[in-house]
Amino acid sequence: MSRKDQVNVSRREYYLETVVYSAEQEVTVPASITIPEGTQFLLKPVLILPKDRITIVQGPGKIRVQGEMEGIVSCVGSGEEVSTLPVPALEFMAAFSAPVLDPKVRLEADMHFDGVEVDLSEGNVANITAYIVISLRALQTQGVEIVNAVKGGDLLAETNSVRVQSIMEEIASQQNISMQFALPPETAPAATELCIGNLSWQVEEGSLTAEGIVLAKVYCLSGEGKLALLTGNREFRLEMDFAAPEVRDSSLDCIFDRVSLKTIDEGAALELNLVLQARAKGYSQQVAEYVSSVDRADSQQKRILLRNRIGESEFKLILEGNCPLVSTPPDAELVLPRVRITETQALEGKILLRGLIALNIFYTDENNTPRVLVQEEEFTQFFDLPGSLRGYGVKCWVWPEGASCSQGRYSVPVLVRVEVFEDVEFTAVTDVHVVDPSHIPAAASVILYTVQKGDNLFALARRFNTTQELLRGYNNLEGDEGLVPGDKLIIPVYQIKN
Repeated sequence: MSRKDQVNVSRREYYLETVVYSAEQEVTVPASITIPEGTQFLLKPVLILPKDRITIVQGPGKIRVQGEMEGIVSCVGSGEEVSTLPVPALEFMAAFSAPVLDPKVRLEADMHFDGVEVDLSEGNVANITAYIVISLRALQTQGVEIVNAVKGGDLLAETNSVRVQSIMEEIASQQNISMQFALPPETAPAATELCIGNLSWQVEEGSLTAEGIVLAKVYCLSGEGKLALLTGNREFRLEMDFAAPEVRDSSLDCIFDRVSLKTIDEGAALELNLVLQARAKGYSQQVAEYVSSVDRADSQQKRILLRNRIGESEFKLILEGNCPLVSTPPDAELVLPRVRITETQALEGKILLRGLIALNIFYTDENNTPRVLVQEEEFTQFFDLPGSLRGYGVKCWVWPEGASCSQGRYSVPVLVRVEVFEDVEFTAVTDVHVVDPSHIPAAASVILYTVQKGDNLFALARRFNTTQELLRGYNNLEGDEGLVPGDKLIIPVYQIKN
């Protein structure tokens, strides 16, 4: 048996952002709206999940994520005439059962559509059913002390290595942004869609400088059901300073907050106001050595789940193909593209992207009747992204910048932003306890110990100079989960060798 004075345990502390809880849930959001009499069929709705309307409420044992859905839906009548209606904003909520979390955890939620169904029912009613996937994560930036070496005695330690991004500092900033749109006569806004493009940043001697563009789309409707799409953009620049000048690498997240839209100039224009929130984490990347297990000694282990940022990039994608028309109708008013990503995959140095593009071509025929043509096609694209490897995770955003359709061909420029990350999960030894060999197991007696709040088997084993294995055996326990404050534990106590 190893002697305590022969064992040298080396430790190192890393300041890591760990995932302490994660869950995913799908919610079904139904909507019913009254549609024009004589409607023969409905186009697939254009639905939006405004990011600024996501709220997270934490209660005892529960975390509730609330959001809103809004958009538009086009109806086609018996004479193939088309009219577009707003889908009113609808609230929805998902409740997650969660363990008790530290007040310092940061909760973040993301949402996306998994599918949309639409059908007609009696009484001129359109039924829309949206399936929304809500992902929730609880993150905590904390110091984690890890045993990176055990030497001496006859202990056997298994050592591994892992890439970690040790957080040095977190900073935040915000900026007010405003843009204006000319409002077509007798129209009103029905839905707003926002995106951040051309985002780039660099860190030099602890100072972060970022640039980007806020991209906006406002869907407007007239009383006759005609659709107008207003687009605009506004450049922004951010400057933030880390207190630690040695920061060289950083992540940057930008989100929208407090978005508002109002009419100005006696109804001739729209003004969009928003607050852009930016949060940056300065980190140092390194390879950490850690002990994963120790034989012939008692050890405390911790399961650690991290998300390492690998990189991000932005691409300009041109989706082109044949249009069912010989040429665009002479009175075409709007080509509305929608792009949905169905699959992303990280490969060696590349990213695979598969998706679906839908084109709604609104036009007026020779009889001054509003009509629409619909086309859907699948697409597959590869992008070069250094550092990407199979098994890495991928997050992707797409933003159709516009669309044209002429001479039997369509062309849709799409802005694509890809972020690649590595989810790392490992179990590390955080402490080692060597039982003092001067105690004689053969002459052991036992005591009854009352479990206190915060007790765990490793701490009790160290306190009473025994092992977790013996404590489990004496008390028929499988782990710390069986420790309840107030319960009694049988603990062996050994005589001291003469």
